Amino acid sequence: ALRKAINDWKLQEKQIACITTDNGANIVAAIRQLKWPWLSCFEHNLNLAINNSLAQQRASTDRAFGVCRAVNCISAQLAKV
Repeated sequence: ALRKAINDWKLQEKQIACITTDNGANIVAAIRQLKWPWLSCFEHNLNLAINNSLAQQRASTDRAFGVCRAVNCISAQLAKV
């Protein structure tokens, strides 16, 4: 399919300087099989890194919010007494 796309665009393989894609295993495998130069998309990698970092922080912030809700609930109950 990749070679067909290159042919459809009237390009020759020797004109390919580099293929840039996300890190999908299927596309990476296809590019490697074709032995074309490949570069992983920086924006995609940055997005993955940021989301991973946020996911790690999310557990900490969820716990902190849980403590705050508990303290708020206790404070509200004490105010009723």
